[in-house]
Amino acid sequence: DRLLAAQQNYQHRISVMDCVRNKDVWLIGIVFGILSMCVSAVLSQFIPRCNAYGIDPALAILLMSVFAAIGVPGSYAWGWLDVKFGPKQASVGIMANYCIAIFLLVLPHHPVLPYLAVFLIGMGIGGVANLVGSLVGSVWGVNEFARVFGIVNTIEGIVRVSAFSVLAFGLTNLGGYSGAYAIFLGLCIIGLVMMCFVKMPKETK
Repeated sequence: DRLLAAQQNYQHRISVMDCVRNKDVWLIGIVFGILSMCVSAVLSQFIPRCNAYGIDPALAILLMSVFAAIGVPGSYAWGWLDVKFGPKQASVGIMANYCIAIFLLVLPHHPVLPYLAVFLIGMGIGGVANLVGSLVGSVWGVNEFARVFGIVNTIEGIVRVSAFSVLAFGLTNLGGYSGAYAIFLGLCIIGLVMMCFVKMPKETK
């Protein structure tokens, strides 16, 4: 009852407009929007991409199930990295993970590389949704979390929904899936650099 009363009576130190004007809010929202956009684009087009590789459709569907299965231990793995090294470092790591995974999907067909990409993407799925909340909570604290996360989530959602427009542009103008995924690879690299500029409080790792 005491904790609930303290939460209900809490006077926010920052307003919605403070969030909108905050550089870190935009950095985190855009970076995780890019991650979510890449996840949406890769998963939605994974079976056609496998077909373009010459992989049997039944095997491609099985690999989609593998995504989900790998995502479970992946969620714990990224959570461990979050606790061990801090949410910013873990977020940089997951961006690097997706840079490698999408790069593998850009390359011409290879008997091993698509399966390595599946493993990396599956591992990352479990961490994307968790790390954004952890990062926001670490930067602004528990009491300000709800207000800041609402703005971050809105920015992330706006970036995420552009996935299919970017995908359609790449498929139409850049010669197919390799060209489309090359765009997402470039965005992941930009996101990786942007994440490095997020300022963490001194008391966190």
